Amino acid sequence: MLQGGRSTPAMEREPKPTLPSEIPAPPPYLKGYARREWQRVIPDLFGTGTYAEIDETMLAAYCMAFARWMRAELDLEKMAKLDPVTHGVMMKTTNGNAIQNPLVGAAATLRRDMHRLGDAFGLTPSSRTQIQTGKGGESDALSKKYGI
Repeated sequence: MLQGGRSTPAMEREPKPTLPSEIPAPPPYLKGYARREWQRVIPDLFGTGTYAEIDETMLAAYCMAFARWMRAELDLEKMAKLDPVTHGVMMKTTNGNAIQNPLVGAAATLRRDMHRLGDAFGLTPSSRTQIQTGKGGESDALSKKYGI
C-alpha cells in the first residue's frame, strides 16, 4: 500500500529573502525621474514587505523604464505643440513620406516594460491581488491601503 507524506505548501518551501530593516535609499546610479519614482514607490513596498534587498536591481530597472518613458512622453508633448495636424505622432522622412514618430513606438515599448516590471512589485491593481507580501496579518499596509 502506498502512503504519501503530507505535502508542504509551496510558500513554506520558498526561500525567504532578506527584508530591509529601514526604507532603502535609491541606488546612486538612479538620477532624475528614475530617482523620484524610486522615492515615490519604495515607502509602500517597504511598508508592505513586498521589497527585499535582492530586489534592488529589478526595482531600479522599473524606475529607469519609468524615467525613459516620461522623457519620451514629454518630448512627444513638445513636438505636439509644434505640429497642429498630427500632434507629433507622425513625421516626414527626407523623401517626404509620412511615418510614425519613433518616440511613439519607444514610449509604447517603455510603457510595456514598466508594466511588466511593476507587476512583480504589485504596482498595478490586478497584480496587487496576486502578490504575496513578506509581512502579513491584519496590520498589512497593502491590504489596508488597497482593500485586498
